Amino acid sequence: MSLVTSALFLVLLSFVLRKAYQWFTRISVAHIPGPKPGSTILGKTAFRIFALDFGITMGLIRKLEPARIRAVRRERREVARLVSGKGLLWAEGDVHKRQRKIMLPGFSATEAKRYLPAFTSYAIKLCDKWKDMIFSADDQSTVVDIPFWASRCTLDAIGEVAFDYEFGSLDDADNTLGQAFSNLLFDTCGKLTDAQIFTQNIIAYIPTRLTEFLGDNLPSKKLLHARETAKLSTAVGKDLVAQKMDAHLKGIEKHDILSLLIKANLSENQSSRLSEEELLGVMRLVILAGHETTANTFSWMLHELSRHPDMQTKLRKEILEMRRTIEARGDSSYTPADLDSMSYLNAVLKVRTSYISDFIDIDGFGTGV
Repeated sequence: MSLVTSALFLVLLSFVLRKAYQWFTRISVAHIPGPKPGSTILGKTAFRIFALDFGITMGLIRKLEPARIRAVRRERREVARLVSGKGLLWAEGDVHKRQRKIMLPGFSATEAKRYLPAFTSYAIKLCDKWKDMIFSADDQSTVVDIPFWASRCTLDAIGEVAFDYEFGSLDDADNTLGQAFSNLLFDTCGKLTDAQIFTQNIIAYIPTRLTEFLGDNLPSKKLLHARETAKLSTAVGKDLVAQKMDAHLKGIEKHDILSLLIKANLSENQSSRLSEEELLGVMRLVILAGHETTANTFSWMLHELSRHPDMQTKLRKEILEMRRTIEARGDSSYTPADLDSMSYLNAVLKVRTSYISDFIDIDGFGTGV
C-alpha cells in the first residue's frame, strides 16, 4: 500500500513541478503595450490586438501564446456565424478552401472591371449629395459625417454588383434589409458588460453545438440584432437565389456576383457545391464585409489626406490631368486603364490600405477585418 501511495505522490509531485516549470519559463505577453484589464478575474478578453495604437501583430501573438489564439479563434468563429452565417468568414480547413474556390469567379479581375460603371455612378451620386448639403447651408459650409455616408454608398454599390439588388440607402429608402445591416457589428460586438466578457472568454471550453445553441437562443439584446438580420437576409436571399436560378435556366445572362456563384455552383461534382446555408452565408458576408470594410477604409483614407495637404494637392493634380486627357479624347468617364495609369493615386491607395488596420474594437478587443 505504501508503494502505491509513494507512486501516486511522485506522480502528483512531478505534475506540480512540471506545471511550475512551464509557468516560470513561459513566454509572457505581459510586457507588450496595451490597455490595463478592467477586472483581475474577468480581464477584457482572451488577448488584445491593437494594430493602430500599439503595433502588435497577429504573428507575434501567435508565436507567444498559441493557446490564446485557439481560444479567440473559437470566439471569433461563433461571432462570424452570428453576423454572417456559415460562409467564408466562419469556414475553416477544406470547407474554407471549397467555398473560396467556388467564390473566385465572381471576384476575378475581369469581373471587377465590369463593375466599374456601377461604382462610378454611386461615387458621383455620393458627391452630389455632399454638394447639395453644402450649397443648401446658409454659409455654404457644413460638417459631413463621412463614415455614415460612405457606408450608405458602399451598401448601395455592393447591392447592385453583388446581387442586382437595390438598397436605396443614399436615397433614404425604407429598405428593411439595408437597415438591418446598419451598425450590425457594433450592436453585436461593441461595449461588452463583465458578464458578456466572461461568456466570451469561456467559449473556447464549450462544445461547438452548445455554443451555437446559446448563440441562437440566449436572451440578449446584443444577439437580437444579429438574429433578426439573419432571418431577414435569409428570406430575401432565398428569393434572390430563386430569381437568379430561374434567369439562368431561361438563358438570361447576368453578371452580378450571386448569378456567377449560382452558375459556378451547378457543378456535377456534389462535393464542390455550396449548400443553401453556405450560399446564403456568402451573401451575408459579401454585404457585411463588402460595404463596411470599404467604407471604413475610405473614411480613414480621407482622414489621413486631411492631415497631409501636400498629398491632397499632388493627388488632385494627377486626377485633374487625367480628367483633361479623358475629355480630350471625347470620353466622359474613367476606364480601368486610366485608373491603372495613375501612379500616385495607386500609391496612395496601396499605402493607405496597408497602413490602416481596419478593426472592430470590441470593448478592448481589436480584431482585424
